[in-house]
This record gives sequence, structure tokens and C-alpha cells, in this order.
Amino acid sequence: MAIEYNITRPIPIRWFAPVVYFFGLIVVGLLTVLNVALVGYETITIFNPNPNYTQSEWYDVLPMRAPTPGSACAPTVFNVGDSFTTNYSMFQWTIESIPQSNTGTGVLYKGTPLDHCDLTSLYIHGDSRSYAIDYTGVVTCKAAEGYKLRAKTAFTLSNLPGKYSPFTEASGQPIFEYLGLLILEQMTPGGLPSVLSMIASGDIGLRMLEDMFFRNNGTTPIITSVQIDFPPCPASLGTSAECATSVPTYNVSAVALGYADLQLALYSASLPISDTNKPLLTDDYNAPLSNIVQVIAAGIRLDLGNPSPNNLFLNDAVVDDTLYATFPATNLTSAAFSSLYMVRKSPALAVPGSKLETILPLNVSGPAVARVAYACRYQRRKAPGSLIVSVLVATLTMSSSIWAVFMLLTTAWVKRRDRQGMWRDFWPCVLLLMTY
Repeated sequence: MAIEYNITRPIPIRWFAPVVYFFGLIVVGLLTVLNVALVGYETITIFNPNPNYTQSEWYDVLPMRAPTPGSACAPTVFNVGDSFTTNYSMFQWTIESIPQSNTGTGVLYKGTPLDHCDLTSLYIHGDSRSYAIDYTGVVTCKAAEGYKLRAKTAFTLSNLPGKYSPFTEASGQPIFEYLGLLILEQMTPGGLPSVLSMIASGDIGLRMLEDMFFRNNGTTPIITSVQIDFPPCPASLGTSAECATSVPTYNVSAVALGYADLQLALYSASLPISDTNKPLLTDDYNAPLSNIVQVIAAGIRLDLGNPSPNNLFLNDAVVDDTLYATFPATNLTSAAFSSLYMVRKSPALAVPGSKLETILPLNVSGPAVARVAYACRYQRRKAPGSLIVSVLVATLTMSSSIWAVFMLLTTAWVKRRDRQGMWRDFWPCVLLLMTY
């Protein structure tokens, strides 16, 4: 087989070569810059708390590289058992159940405000033998994105130094409260629900101790277990909703009292009142229990970003209507002032030298969101060696293709031009021959 080569010939156009070389260099330069943007970066995954994270680079002016806000980060998936905190960082939440999923099994979440979430129930279990009260708050979220979930937060409040408080912003803070004496060495807005809940627990603890002292006959309950349910009032209803402006309400759904002789008394609000189903909470405990319920409910709704005007952390004017200032005298307990009310109403007088007067009232800076890390795509420039090779290969490939197309079109144009010139010279020759 013979080795062949293409026959070439110059293009008979003046200044053609200099013009082509000039614009060719410009095209190669533009292709180099373009390929730095197209192949000079590699995509890696980073974790960012902002679901709408958008990377800004010099090549954003290119249409094919212009970023779309929110497209760089993938949603996170919540499953049963997963934990999260909100951007207010007051409680740690654990997902208990997902009655309705938007992904098949879990919940696909990407920064949706939690204004559709609200406190559903509060479970209180106090045991005088352990000097501790256990609290469990349950919230329900039903979002327009098509999911419904329930999450809980659980914590124990006690005067004992060996009992740990899981409040996320209060952990490690030196908070001691014994028989109404409070010492606050440090205080942050996030730790405020912890402190006021501790004070409210101390109030009811004092009533229980006094009750036990006066009775001293085994008839004082040593275990009190209460379920509190709340009517829905999420932030999505707005700050002018009736439930957001009136005194917060709740319902005592169930009560159990345990005695030293192992007797157990039960009450359920869902059953008719009878000799075996009587309300068990007396005036000894109704007022301090109400204060506990109100302060914890206000803290949870604050953690959910609910700016309702009737929140005792947000509005000084509602404190008198929400909290009991005194506890009434009963057959077994004497009248007493509420330590919680005094600290909330006049923090500078109740706790001299603390920072409470500079913190209260708190404010809601915006809607609450679950604070999680999202997997986001990030464009990182390649190492110098890899960058040069990638750009050279891409530029060579693109410039070769452009040059081939350009020469094909130029050759076709020159041939057509030559054919037209040939016919222009042909007819004069024919006429000349016909004259002979």
C-alpha cells in the first residue's frame, strides 16, 4: 500500500495568513480561559450548615457556570432516633416517630422553618426519694412539604450535684439552687429556661417537703407523675392568633400518685369523674405545678422560634397573668412566695449581681430551623500540574476541531471562488473563437 499525502496550495487572498494567525491567537487565549473554568476545577463534598450555600467564583459570568442558589447542597434525611438542635440551642431533640414521610421511610429536610411545630405534651415525673424531677416534652411537626414527625426532649432537674442537666446552652454552667437560694455566676439567654425551670422545681419541692413534714404518717405521695397536653398554637398561626395573645392554657390529662405503702392512685381526664377516678392534684401543688408547666412550655416554644406575645420569656407584661406570685395556704402547707415569680419579675432584686436583668426579656431573632450539616458540592481548583495538563488537552482538542471546521469552510469558499472566476474567463474565449 502506498503512502499518500494531501496536496496543498496557498490561499490566494491578500493578508489572509496574518489575519488568521492574529485571530487564531485570540481564539486560543479565549479557549484557554474557558477551559480553566470548565476543566480546571474538581468537585468535592463539604459540609455546611447553610442549605442555601452558594459558591462565588470568577467564572460565574459564564452562562454554563452560573450558580443556582440552593442547588449546591443536598437535603438531609431524618430517621427515627436521629437527634438535632434548633438554631436557638436550648433543647436537644430526638425524633420519636414519623407518622407521615416524604421520602418513604424518613423525612427529607432542607432548612424549612419549624413554624409548623408546636408543643404537644409535657410529662412530669417527680420522686421525692431521689430529689429529682424528670421532664419530657413532645413536639409535633406537620409541614407543607408532606411530612409529619414527633420529637421529644428529656431532662432531669435536681439540686443534687451528681445530676446532670442536658440543656445545651446551660451545660457546665455553675447553677446551684437549694431551698430558694440561687447563685448565678454565669448566664446566657440559652441557659435561661434551665435556670427558671430549676427554680420552679425548687418551689414545688419545698411544698412537698413541707407536706411530708406536717403529715409524717405515710399518706404523703412520694411519687407524682403527670401528663400535660397543650392545644396547638404553632408560629404559623401568627402573633395575632387568640392562642398567641391570651394566657397559655393546658390540660391535665392524667395523674398518678405513689405512696410509701405501695398504693397507687390514678386519674384520667378522659374518663368520667367517679369514686375511683378523682382529680388528685390539690391546692398544695396546683399553683407551683402551673408555674413549672408555663416556664417549660415557654422555653420549648422559644426554642421553636415562636414569637407569640404571651411568652413569659419575651414579654414582661404577661408575667403577672401567667405565673403565680404566691402559693395559698392549705391544711398542710403555709402560704409562700414563688421564687420563680420573683426572679422573673424583679431579677435585679431577687438575684443581685446576676446578669438576668440585662438578658430579660429575650427576643426571637427569626424562625427556628434544625441545625444540621448539609453535604454541599464545592469547586476546588486542581493542583498546578493537573490543572496545566487538563487545560492544555482541552484547549488542543477544541482548537483542533475549530481549525478543522474553519479550513473546511475556507476551502469550500475558495473553490467556489475559483469556479466562478473560471467561468468568467471561459465565455470571452468562446466569443473570440466564434469570430474566426
